[in-house]
Amino acid sequence: MSPVNRAKASQCQPVRTCCVCRTKALKPNLDRFVLQGDKPVLDVHKVKAGRGAYCCHNERCREVFLSQQKRWKRALKVERNPLALKS
Repeated sequence: MSPVNRAKASQCQPVRTCCVCRTKALKPNLDRFVLQGDKPVLDVHKVKAGRGAYCCHNERCREVFLSQQKRWKRALKVERNPLALKS
């Protein structure tokens, strides 16, 4: 790898998408939520285990994300209860 390409690679940062407004931003600029039990919780240090869903620092996006169970279940890929589907 040439020195120019190595410098470009070191400047790259992961980009994530807000699961409410679909705005793309650098990973450090978004809040990460993970499942704890059956509810999403804010992962302040972004180190908790499990699938994460990213949301803007915007208070409205956070409120919408937390209030709409269908939205966070889809974002965190929570499986439906197979027994509930057989009724």
